[in-house]
Amino acid sequence: MEAKKGNVNALVQYRLIDELKAINKQLKKEIEERKRYEAELLRAKKRSEVAAKVKTQFLANMSHEIRTPMNGIIGLINLLLNTEPTGKQKEYLNAIATCSDSLLVIINDILDISKIEAGKMTFEKKNFRLVDVVSSVLDIFEGKAEEKKIAIKSNLDPNIPAVLTGDTVRLTQILYNLIGNAIKFTKQGEVVVNVNLDNSGPKNVRLSFSIIDTGIGIPKDKMNLIFNAFTQAKGQTTRNFGGTGLGLTIVRKLAELQGGTVEVQSELNVGSEFTVRLEFLKAKGVYGKKSNVPDAHEDQSKELPNLNGLSVLLVEDNPINQLVTDTLLSNMGVNVDISTNGQEAIECLKKKEYDLILMDIQMPVMDGYQAMKIIRTEFPYPVNHIPIIALTAHAMEGEDQKCKKAGADDYISKPFLPEELASKIDQQYKLYNESNKPKLYQQVESFDLDFYIHDFSTQRLREFTLDSADLIRSTLEVLSDSLSEEVDKLNQAMHNRDLAILWAIAHKIKPNFTLIGLEKMHAECINIENSESCNGAKEHLEIISKSMPEIIRRINDELKKR
Repeated sequence: MEAKKGNVNALVQYRLIDELKAINKQLKKEIEERKRYEAELLRAKKRSEVAAKVKTQFLANMSHEIRTPMNGIIGLINLLLNTEPTGKQKEYLNAIATCSDSLLVIINDILDISKIEAGKMTFEKKNFRLVDVVSSVLDIFEGKAEEKKIAIKSNLDPNIPAVLTGDTVRLTQILYNLIGNAIKFTKQGEVVVNVNLDNSGPKNVRLSFSIIDTGIGIPKDKMNLIFNAFTQAKGQTTRNFGGTGLGLTIVRKLAELQGGTVEVQSELNVGSEFTVRLEFLKAKGVYGKKSNVPDAHEDQSKELPNLNGLSVLLVEDNPINQLVTDTLLSNMGVNVDISTNGQEAIECLKKKEYDLILMDIQMPVMDGYQAMKIIRTEFPYPVNHIPIIALTAHAMEGEDQKCKKAGADDYISKPFLPEELASKIDQQYKLYNESNKPKLYQQVESFDLDFYIHDFSTQRLREFTLDSADLIRSTLEVLSDSLSEEVDKLNQAMHNRDLAILWAIAHKIKPNFTLIGLEKMHAECINIENSESCNGAKEHLEIISKSMPEIIRRINDELKKR
């Protein structure tokens, strides 16, 4: 009996072992499959990342390759229109200009949808007058509306604050697409733009922008499709009306990225109403006094700035763009020398002084990025401080910051208007002259030292160290030794025109000022971090530099007490 029992137990054990082996084998198989799956996911992720980079590079190249000839076409049209053409010639030139503008809209649509899909779209916060934004967009379409004999009207709720804070570029883009569509699809009747105040809080307002037309309308079964990229309500829409089918996609994406919504109501052969709801901040410090926001309805001179006598080095490899830019500037009285690549520009700077450099980015032999870095780091003063404006046909998000980190003071995307180029040159030349006045640091009468450092206190430091005498003393010693060194590094970075280093050091030292109660110095560090150019950071660095000797003296006085 015992033997049988033993045999049964052994049999059970063998079966358990077999089952465990089977389970173990299955687990190994599942683990191997999971590893294969994870490896495939990793490979897929890498392929996706490579594809994204290739797509970004392709879009950048496409932007450059299309915008470069577009800059030449638009520039030459402007030059020809200034040569007093005959009536028929002017008519042809204006037709070419209209076609060029239409092509540019399509290019921008394609680039914008790509930026949105890649998560590269950013939004600014600037003060603006709403009435000016709406009026400026309506002005664009006034001629088209008259041509089609369509009335175009706007109504703004009087309760909306006159000045708001938000991204006017993206708001203009939304209105441009919606009003453009309304006029495009309306054969007779009118287009009305209503802007209403939905609600108002202590700091912000929510507005609704309704664009109402008496156009062809949208079939109910197509209402959801019209917001899909490259899709229009009917197959023949593009053939009959033109467009890429991206406008409404961009409108919806831009609204949603800002926390807004888009609604549509439409009846076939009666008309459509598109409503975009967006939130804006109430502008600070503009009530009860003159605002610094320019008024588009005030009489503003459109004359070009006086650039007569300036000496400019144009670094550009495209012959057409050389011709256009050289002619534009020469007509303004500017003396222009031309280099076809960065290396030639470096050689020119060794032989001659210039007031400003216009630097193309994509060039053979040496590109604009390399040339700017060499100018900023390897040339002596004052050559390494010459204002540089980057001229680039790359219109991808972040291109302006990339140029500025390489040493540019400003950036213009091709194609550009003559007045835009002239304005940028005038602005940067004046900034350069203002920031390089002799004995700038000696102008103490315009600098109130006590205003910036009268809040000096060790209260925050005592709280931070739990009032540990040893820790307070050691911290003050470190501050006494390091702050001056960091400010020296800031000044060296300014000398080298290295904006990235300026940002990094300012970010590093700003908490140190908070420890000793100097909130205004902390704010100046933030101002440097937020500066878009070295010239923009210069004023804030000067304030810190001027204040530093007295700050160190006060730190050392505290050390003597301990």
